[in-house]
Amino acid sequence: MSPLTGDGRPYDRADSPFTSISAFIAASQVFFTAMQEALFHESCDCSPKRAPEARLCRLQTLLEKLQYMLGDLPAVMRQWVVAELGHQSRDEFDKNVDSPEVAHAQLEITRANLHFTHLWLQNYILEKIDLILQQQVSDASVTSDTASASAALRANWASREDICRQMLHLLHSISASTY
Repeated sequence: MSPLTGDGRPYDRADSPFTSISAFIAASQVFFTAMQEALFHESCDCSPKRAPEARLCRLQTLLEKLQYMLGDLPAVMRQWVVAELGHQSRDEFDKNVDSPEVAHAQLEITRANLHFTHLWLQNYILEKIDLILQQQVSDASVTSDTASASAALRANWASREDICRQMLHLLHSISASTY
């Protein structure tokens, strides 16, 4: 079975080590999940492209699925890990490719890339949701529809602020030796 067609969990094998291949599979699964809405053909006359309500529901489902998708990563690859300062090197040009410092830096870069992609894609889906909600606000003739869409836009703004906080924490958690 392909890792991209499973139950949506990018890493569910507790008995196997997390390798660069595992990181690639996790990143591919995150990207594939987020891009499912964009995979519909523009010329398609199917319901998800036609009805804004159906697209909104689908995007909200994708966003929720994406938000919790990396919850089963090994502890060393989780978003909230703080880098160990013991791996900093005194001489950047004297590192052996197989050294623990290089391996640690590669792990941190992989972790940061995976989580930044994950967060950016959440923001991408929120942008798509906001476009539909803004269209609903401009098209709404009933004030309750406008009020609910406006409330959803405010909630999405709060979600974007949370994503920004997570990105800043991720930047802060990367040790200085990796940049």
